[in-house]
Amino acid sequence: TLEVDLDGVPRRAFAYLAETSYRDESLVPYDWYRNLVVAGARFLGLPRPYVSAIEGVAAISDPDEVRRQHALNILENIRRSSRDSS
Repeated sequence: TLEVDLDGVPRRAFAYLAETSYRDESLVPYDWYRNLVVAGARFLGLPRPYVSAIEGVAAISDPDEVRRQHALNILENIRRSSRDSS
């Protein structure tokens, strides 16, 4: 847990950094996961360059259609909720 400053407001954040021996730089996230992270970054009002950097992360399609559809439903609910609260 660490404290970060978000537009002058101190916030607590949890960060996880895997040991080097557990990292595999050849892996890329599924597109639905990257899109969930982007939606969260937008929701939190993170700076546009930061959101753009996340959007630029290479991603692949999830071969598990059930898991992919579940994640897409979550994303749609987030989008719908955002529109309704605007």
